Amino acid sequence: MSNLLTVTDLKMHFSGVKAVDGVSFSVEEGSLLGIIGPNGSGKTTVYNALTGVYTPTSGQVMFDGKDITGKPMYSMVRYGIARTFQNLRHYRGMTVLENVMMGNYSNDRSGFVDALFHTPKFKKYWKETKERAREVLELVHLEDKANEYVGSLPYGLQKRVELCRALITDPKLLMLDEPTAGLNLSEASELIHSVMEVKEKRHLTVTMIEHNMKVMMSSSDHIIVLDSGKKIAEGLPAEIQQNELVISAYLGKGVGRHAS
Repeated sequence: MSNLLTVTDLKMHFSGVKAVDGVSFSVEEGSLLGIIGPNGSGKTTVYNALTGVYTPTSGQVMFDGKDITGKPMYSMVRYGIARTFQNLRHYRGMTVLENVMMGNYSNDRSGFVDALFHTPKFKKYWKETKERAREVLELVHLEDKANEYVGSLPYGLQKRVELCRALITDPKLLMLDEPTAGLNLSEASELIHSVMEVKEKRHLTVTMIEHNMKVMMSSSDHIIVLDSGKKIAEGLPAEIQQNELVISAYLGKGVGRHAS
């Protein structure tokens, strides 16, 4: 397998603060890369620098053979990259189906006039988007919730709706930022099961920031560890579990025992 994503010497500095300081890594096509580290280690900043939320201070980001360094966030969908965020970004007064459909807005090629007068171009986009939304909901077993309001759903199901909003763009790379945050053990297990199921069915490449070490060790093919903006370790989950520096300084004593 070839690398779908290659990050080289990525730096993101803010007024002298080195939030990301020379981080390099690659993600093999079809794999799941886990990114871990303590709060403030630079994990989400790496995501933001990769996906156009921030323009990197320096470094290079290659995706699927294209240099996407510094490309704006709205263009990421067209390259084949979708991500979720730590905080849910739902429209609570809209249905599940409508929320998932909103995730496809970047693929809307109709204009204001098309929407205003419901031209054939707009109707075609709307019909196709609704069909894609229903397919994604079925994929994560939420089809029975399609007409319910997002705000009325348990938090665990709202997290799965967020996953659907990313999947509707049919990405090559899915970037998950703390997908199990705020979930109980059962909800976290169900969400990760959905992620792994979708990954296999759609042949996705996945990166995941996560504090739940049990989830990370059981689902990742490869893991990198960040601290203070630097990569301080990388390897297979079993190697990370046994890395004394990681265990003692960043994950806490006994993580290797509890994460297995």
